[in-house]
Amino acid sequence: MVDFRIDRAVDFAFVMFGSPYVKNSEELASHFDAVARTLRPDGLYLLDWCVRFDIQDFSEDSWEVEKNGVVVKASFASRVLDKAEQLYEDTECLEILEDGEVKKVEGASVKRVIFPQEFLFFISARSDFEFLGWWNDWDLSTPLSGDGKINRPIMLLRRT
Repeated sequence: MVDFRIDRAVDFAFVMFGSPYVKNSEELASHFDAVARTLRPDGLYLLDWCVRFDIQDFSEDSWEVEKNGVVVKASFASRVLDKAEQLYEDTECLEILEDGEVKKVEGASVKRVIFPQEFLFFISARSDFEFLGWWNDWDLSTPLSGDGKINRPIMLLRRT
């Protein structure tokens, strides 16, 4: 795990698009310990898509975008590696076609699924964070209620 440290406390921290990439509970605790050291009391921590609300949400997707003669093809796949350990692998691929030349960028990452009740229990067991809420699709007027389609959920915590 990479250790990023800053030399001063901050009021806001943000983790984007399904991070942190933890593989077990110890790494998750270590991540939150580091964020707690960085945030001032009452500081906010926003997590983007870090909790998996749909147990069957392992799939494939692809899309293509063209602008000014440059074509970008993107694909994404997610697959379960170990059900008992809640591990899965995400793979991403970008193909960029520009001036007749194709460039390809690929990546893969293994991380642990964190489910909603597990996340709430984890946070409630810590004395350094307070759960403020979670919302659907970056829309603060749409708190998650457990029914309907959940897309790109965000969670907000406060450093106590």
